[in-house]
Amino acid sequence: MPINSTLQYLKQLIDELPMPGGAPPLRAYISPPPVDDNPFGEPHAYIWPMSGEENRNPERGGTVPRALTKPVPGANPDSGTKAIDHAIHIYIIWDQANDDEQADSWFPGMIDAISWQLRVSADPAVITDSYDGTISSLIDVGETIPYQITVRALADQRYWRYDCLLSLPVLELIQS
Repeated sequence: MPINSTLQYLKQLIDELPMPGGAPPLRAYISPPPVDDNPFGEPHAYIWPMSGEENRNPERGGTVPRALTKPVPGANPDSGTKAIDHAIHIYIIWDQANDDEQADSWFPGMIDAISWQLRVSADPAVITDSYDGTISSLIDVGETIPYQITVRALADQRYWRYDCLLSLPVLELIQS
């Protein structure tokens, strides 16, 4: 279950991360982002897979031979590896009263804090899937962090909704 374990790893990296300016800690969820405009006051991150590609390309860490059964840690030492290129989106959402003069600087600071946490994560990070025990390695988490920030007024005009999309590429190596 490489997608699940990758999402769980990213969640544990950023969930409850302290935010600057006295804002509450970040709440992280493995879920698509909500579409409603209900202000909630706490910064939230929604971690969701967008696309991926699994291959045995040696330039990405793939090797042969192909495993004939599902690898069991330590029991299939001769099976090869496959690389999975994940495109994980992390949506950061924060609603703040539009009369708060610090909000416009706090939100970029929040993005900086989240990016820093990703940037300094273990490389490689050895992870174990909670469902089936599959062990894999995540490579270069936080090496490339494209982002896009938007701000808009919510329906009642008293709050701004700050949104940021981090399009995080993650390379995972699995025994297969």
